Amino acid sequence: MNIMKRTIYPKIKLAADAKRDAQLGVNFLKFTTHGKDKEKFLRMFFPDELINVINGKASARMRDKLIRAYALRVHKGNRKEIAEGVLRARKEWASAEKKFFRLADRIFNHRPWPNGNYRGFVTVFYAYPRDIQRKVFYFPYNHHLQRFANKTIAHEMLHFMFFDYVEERYGLKEHARIPGKPRNYLWQVSEAFNTAIQLWKPYRKVFQFGSHPHPGTEKLAARMIPHWAREQNIDKFLDRYLL
Repeated sequence: MNIMKRTIYPKIKLAADAKRDAQLGVNFLKFTTHGKDKEKFLRMFFPDELINVINGKASARMRDKLIRAYALRVHKGNRKEIAEGVLRARKEWASAEKKFFRLADRIFNHRPWPNGNYRGFVTVFYAYPRDIQRKVFYFPYNHHLQRFANKTIAHEMLHFMFFDYVEERYGLKEHARIPGKPRNYLWQVSEAFNTAIQLWKPYRKVFQFGSHPHPGTEKLAARMIPHWAREQNIDKFLDRYLL
């Protein structure tokens, strides 16, 4: 008798951690892109009061200190709202996770989820990075769009599966360089791929959001969006962009 192996889906822990969020701000400044897009990325992440500090004459040590102070101050001053935001995000994700994982099964051909301690933390900054190896991501506790935390959580979960997939199929780790392509080409592919998925009709039916290409991925996304809409074959799809 054949017994089908039951798929095990990650259980995501959502929480607030002011010190972790403060370190996120410091790290983002250290590792953000350089060149013409740097200012754009900084303004996507930091409030104006910190942009002025970052672009000013303060030392690196002072900038780090002010970024930490900002994060800790906002967490302390909005403790109740943040706690409510975490509870709301937990409830909203619980209502969507089964549908999301069924979609992910379709997208990735029932690929098992990579092992890990999946955790999401509130951030008071304006963008939501992730740590692929540690399975950690960040989400907003408050947003003018309803259920936006759900969109963010699902977006980051797609990234975790995407990078696990491309490492096994193509031998490419998260920051791998691809000859003849821009330095951050794999990141571009991952973001454009997410845009294509988020605009796919079955996905939009669950999360009820549109999607705009991440800055720097517009041309790639313009190719991927109709491609995925025509044919949902992950192997053929990514072969086209990574081989």
